[in-house]
Amino acid sequence: MFAYRDVVSLRDQARTIRDARAEAITLQERERHRIADKLRDGPAQLLANLAMELRSLLYLLDNDIHSVRGALESMLHETEEGLAELREIIEDLYPPFLFRELGLLAWLKDFSERYSERYGLDIVVDAPETLGRMTSSVESVLLRVIQESMRNVLKHANATQVVIRLRRDGNRVVLEIQDNGQGLDPAEVSYTYTAVQARETFGFPMMKQWAEMVNGELRVQSAPNKGTLVRLVIPNAWKEGG
Repeated sequence: MFAYRDVVSLRDQARTIRDARAEAITLQERERHRIADKLRDGPAQLLANLAMELRSLLYLLDNDIHSVRGALESMLHETEEGLAELREIIEDLYPPFLFRELGLLAWLKDFSERYSERYGLDIVVDAPETLGRMTSSVESVLLRVIQESMRNVLKHANATQVVIRLRRDGNRVVLEIQDNGQGLDPAEVSYTYTAVQARETFGFPMMKQWAEMVNGELRVQSAPNKGTLVRLVIPNAWKEGG
């Protein structure tokens, strides 16, 4: 026969499960909105621009054929940019083959090289080759936090260099992403953990929720003209014996 405290315990457990499910759904919806925004502002806008340029090109074919080459070169450049954006969105939706097969470190090196080449950032990866494979859930969270942090750098930081550090501390993994950009007011960093408007702008609450899913702790340190540091610590990152 259940005692009253057992009933209360079961009720609390049920509430915890409901809250966790609700939080997961909210996080999923935010991610859908973010990806929809990227599709609308990136590839969708690009296709609209290309349609307009094609109409102009048809006019040039009849009236000023010598300008056609320049118009085609412009369209080719826009198409290549759109393809690069589309690849990033696909990578957001589903981790790339390199990550799935070879793990976080191999993906991170490739990711940093591609980002550096495309956006002109000096990206330094500081991680030992002996880091090894972590649990799949931990590696997935690390990947998402790195992606979101780099998006913040591109959109808000006005930085020229980013240092990404990964190290092992016992059975914990420590990730640090530091840029030399314009930084944020500390009050603004605190505000982004709770305000809906800033959620959609900086993504810190989303990163914090990802961290909590693997019992991790995420902190953001920033100050005007002193850059931003995102620090994530996750316990039990390696399987036993790993």
